Amino acid sequence: MTQVDAEVAEAFSRHEFHRTYAHLAPTVRWDVVGDRTHEGSAAVRETCEASAAWLADARTTFTKFDVLTGPDFVVVDSTAEYVTADEPPSVVASCDIYRFAENQLVAITSYTVELPS
Repeated sequence: MTQVDAEVAEAFSRHEFHRTYAHLAPTVRWDVVGDRTHEGSAAVRETCEASAAWLADARTTFTKFDVLTGPDFVVVDSTAEYVTADEPPSVVASCDIYRFAENQLVAITSYTVELPS
């Protein structure tokens, strides 16, 4: 595990997706548990860009952001409040598990749940 790997994981969980693209393995797999799976860097980027478009109009406040690292993984446990002009505020708890191999992000598993406001 390198410092760069930890920074990539943190940037992804903070929705700073553009900072992570150069580190995606071509065959990266992103499993959003209970929702869908994205296969390959192009599919992951497409989903990130759609998310970034929505987030551009939202105010995001992280109330919890813990980063844990291991030999080939990073875990980010976070809670964030999202506020937009068009929707009621929402609070989401997330746990993202990032796996790295040869300095590339090869797998992401994301668990998310909306919490009562």
